[in-house]
Amino acid sequence: MTNTVVEQYFDRLASDWDKYQDCPEDVKRALLERSGISSGARILDVACGTGAITAVLHELTGEKVKGVDISGEMIAVARRKFAGCDWAEFEHVDFLDMGEDKTIFKQGEALAFDFVVIYNAYPHFLDPRALAKKAHALLKDGGKLVVVHSLSRESLNSHHKQHADHVSRPLAAPLEESNHFADFFDVEIAEEDDAHYLLVLKKK
Repeated sequence: MTNTVVEQYFDRLASDWDKYQDCPEDVKRALLERSGISSGARILDVACGTGAITAVLHELTGEKVKGVDISGEMIAVARRKFAGCDWAEFEHVDFLDMGEDKTIFKQGEALAFDFVVIYNAYPHFLDPRALAKKAHALLKDGGKLVVVHSLSRESLNSHHKQHADHVSRPLAAPLEESNHFADFFDVEIAEEDDAHYLLVLKKK
């Protein structure tokens, strides 16, 4: 399957996407705080969609937040939602194709990211090792990759099997998933319950 198939799938969903995003902001905030995100952190929000966690990330960090997504239609919605917010920047790009020059924002601020965050989107990366390699290249020394879901693994896998089987892969337990990243990251948090899934990996 090509990335074009993934892009087209999410392009079709973009206009109605926010209607089905019902996770409360305080739940998102608690999960992101649990990941270690705090004031001053520079964040790359990968597979950001329409900006589901953009505002929360800005509230936690007080910094600009850059979101990237393979779907141009998702990015278009995000840009409309956050028009006038100079702390939010969105780019239509495949994360795996991003340059590795450490440039965070279009203004040319050359600093590596403190966190690469993937919220409710990780199973759509069908090559987790390629994801690990790219995240490692874009993070500063000691930076962290955060894989977070605001629902259980069982619920997520069931939903994807019914609706997105051709553009996703089954999500394994956190420690099992961490094996894909072992060459590039150490595990800091690997946990799940009936309401969330969290994997925090620190750059080697």
